[in-house]
Amino acid sequence: MKLAAKEGLSLINGTQLMTAIGCMNIFRAKNILKVADIAAAASLEAVAGSHIPFNEDIILSRPYRGALDSASNMRSLLRKSKINQSHKNCPKVQDAYSLRCVPQVHGAVRDVFSF
Repeated sequence: MKLAAKEGLSLINGTQLMTAIGCMNIFRAKNILKVADIAAAASLEAVAGSHIPFNEDIILSRPYRGALDSASNMRSLLRKSKINQSHKNCPKVQDAYSLRCVPQVHGAVRDVFSF
């Protein structure tokens, strides 16, 4: 095959390198989104936090796709938690805001990433 005018330039102008770096960054960003939820779940467990803020009915009151996905992931990560059982008759009103708002914050990042 013989290259036509400007085809040789397109092979050496760095486009494939920029595409590779972009793909690598997308892969890293997806991993960071997963790790952020894992870190939040581990933090919630460490402080014996409540799982109520991740309840699907609560999250559906403001149905943003990213928040729904993040809350679903948190529920999945915390599914086998024995700590949540301690909150059945707990006088504690609320956990730290930074833990209660995980679906909204992580969800907003997920929405931007999806966009």
